Amino acid sequence: MQVYSASNIDSSWCCFWRRCFVCATLVCLLALTACDPGDLETATTSTLVDLRNSSTGKVELEILELHRPRNGQEAELVLQFTLTGIDPATLPRDASLNITIVDDTGLPIVTSDAIPLESQIDSGEVVIVVPANQTAEVTAFAAVQVDSSSNVTDTFAETDAVLSIDLSNSIRASDLAQVRDFSSELVRGSYDSQVVSGRRLHRFAVRVYDQECVSIRGLDEDVGEFFTLLEDSFADSESPVTYDSRNNFINVYFVLDASSSITPSDQVQILSAARYASDRLRDDYVVDFRQFSGDIVRLNSFNNYRPDMGQSATAFYYAIDTVLEEIDARGANEDYNVIIGFTDGIDLASRNHFGLAFSHDDVKKLVRDKVAQFRSTPGLQRGSGLELHVLSVGDVESERDNLTALAAAGGGQHVFAADSSSLEPLLESLVNRVLSTYHLQYSSQQIADDTELALDININGIDKPPLTIQFAGGIRPADEEHFCRQR
Repeated sequence: MQVYSASNIDSSWCCFWRRCFVCATLVCLLALTACDPGDLETATTSTLVDLRNSSTGKVELEILELHRPRNGQEAELVLQFTLTGIDPATLPRDASLNITIVDDTGLPIVTSDAIPLESQIDSGEVVIVVPANQTAEVTAFAAVQVDSSSNVTDTFAETDAVLSIDLSNSIRASDLAQVRDFSSELVRGSYDSQVVSGRRLHRFAVRVYDQECVSIRGLDEDVGEFFTLLEDSFADSESPVTYDSRNNFINVYFVLDASSSITPSDQVQILSAARYASDRLRDDYVVDFRQFSGDIVRLNSFNNYRPDMGQSATAFYYAIDTVLEEIDARGANEDYNVIIGFTDGIDLASRNHFGLAFSHDDVKKLVRDKVAQFRSTPGLQRGSGLELHVLSVGDVESERDNLTALAAAGGGQHVFAADSSSLEPLLESLVNRVLSTYHLQYSSQQIADDTELALDININGIDKPPLTIQFAGGIRPADEEHFCRQR
């Protein structure tokens, strides 16, 4: 596997001429497609589109991985290329594959060095490092080329292909310099304390929002810089705020409706939204995909999502219950669990999995109570915590109250999409909540659990009242709906 970065572009005059060649080639390709639009397929996210295919041979590209570093400056793109309709043994000795990443104007961003094509190999992987600050889709352009004796590079067998990649989703730390005001909230049910090694360990999670109620990310770069715990109004320098060590991994479960009411256009929107969300999650997040109709199907990735055809059913609550059962079956662990459920219909099939003695309302209450129990008594039996969100679209108006109650039991949100095109921004808001949840801990010198605890948050020197974690006497603050969650 070879790695290429943006620095490859300007390393020599050769690269300059390669860029000229690519630009000229792209202009030609666009001209060809303009003359004959019938040869241009409709581009979809991460879908191969042949711009020129005058022969039977072509290069197919597939995104294997897209790593989005937390600094947000670069993204590592792992591509697999496959020669289709070309016998590698027939390629000239000097044949090579060149991959260029171009922006939406056709200008090269990154150009790889020539990738030698061996006579017995028709596929391989290549890693390309690209800037992650693009505001629109970029394109990976691949071509099999031959360096002739006259040092003029010719395209071999017209084998060009492109792959659309959206780099605007890259995880970037919040632009903290632009934060002019902020608000915060204690995550419901997150507070816990116990005596560990002769000290009282207080654990809790908070969320922070900017002046536009956008979740602020990036405060995890240095927890001690942004968070200070005040115990009885006193900041103990010997007891700084640190990460909650239990949350080394966060499991995120995407539970997707696959009943036959999902239209082809809705399917595209669901896949786009799921991809959009999962791309934003950090490397320490473990993602689980499953689809449900009348039964549950585990998926290796969201690309394997396939709605039912013809008659179908909806067993949303049963799908949520399968996740709870798996969390419970893992036994003692310290993971944090997040469930994001999507449904577009009324659940009429879950009761088939609980026994006919249970009514639809019985099943909903059973699963809702189970979610609440998981949150109220997480301990070490089921990990360090649970969070559940529901995203709904379609004919679910009669179920709105039930879905809202389920999300509330899971300490999350129920958001309703007016149509499937609204899924992506709504799912982004849910994922932002997950990413901007800061799991913190404070190790107190005082073993007694009766002190007043307040969290002072420092962003750009903005003076805000500390966030109350616990009142004197060990009294917990009442759960209140933060105004940003009501919007």
